[in-house]
Amino acid sequence: MTTGFSQQTLEAISSGQPAWLKAQRLTAWQTFEKLPLPTRRDLQWQRFDIRGLKLDKVALSLEKPAIRERLTPLPRS
Repeated sequence: MTTGFSQQTLEAISSGQPAWLKAQRLTAWQTFEKLPLPTRRDLQWQRFDIRGLKLDKVALSLEKPAIRERLTPLPRS
């Protein structure tokens, strides 16, 4: 188990996955990193105190999940 979430964590949990999926996750992570935290002026966040979120305590399992079914491959275009 690893605590916190970083690009290294993302890369670790993506090991063994298809390159296209890793690339999409990395793009999403980079987009997330560029976004500012909400301010008190952002309407949706006015009544939510994010200081209560303990993001450094998030723990992700690095074990591979059990795949219970096979997906049908998408047709190539």
